[in-house]
Amino acid sequence: MKKLFSLFICLSIITSAFSQLDTKSVEILDKMSNTYKNSTGTELQLKIELEDAQSGTSNSIKGSLKTQGKRFVLETSLANMTFDGKNLYVYNKQANEITVSAPATEELEGIDPTSIMGSYKKGYTITAPEYKNENGREIAIISLYPEDKNDPFFKSTISVDTKTYEPVGVSTHNKNGMISSINITKLKTNLNYKPNELDFDTTKYPKAMLIDLR
Repeated sequence: MKKLFSLFICLSIITSAFSQLDTKSVEILDKMSNTYKNSTGTELQLKIELEDAQSGTSNSIKGSLKTQGKRFVLETSLANMTFDGKNLYVYNKQANEITVSAPATEELEGIDPTSIMGSYKKGYTITAPEYKNENGREIAIISLYPEDKNDPFFKSTISVDTKTYEPVGVSTHNKNGMISSINITKLKTNLNYKPNELDFDTTKYPKAMLIDLR
């Protein structure tokens, strides 16, 4: 569970003002952000990978993510996470526990898997994009380097389809040798979710222990 939370924290490293930037990279990221933020509802299929460069070990899990505005539902084989705009619900499948919290804005940026889509403009140097062909698509790979030397990560990369400007993946390189990657294998936009579709339903887990941290 700690590794899962670490991954969510990885996704939010692109927050606050950079003094050096490449205009082409920022243009690509702006178009990616607009494509994502203008969607009425989005669903993504994910492959989440954690690699320890020091030990040479790695593991991966698959998951799905539904988002609408600030709300999201993330489901994996380890846990389900739901943020309804106010409260964050985390269901740990192995422990059969539900943890409820009301995270502050800065805390939410550390666990919100969608924060990367619109918070890349501060605190990082952004270099010129590199390009590669992947399954017939041209992919722009954009690297970001934190200006804060105390940041646990020394590099993050965002991959974007240059034709559709859809996000393809993000990876972060930790100073301790851990590399976290999220690959987006499928993305649907402009979905119309039902009013309660992104709510957390506690009745689905009648035997789970509830831990309320609010």
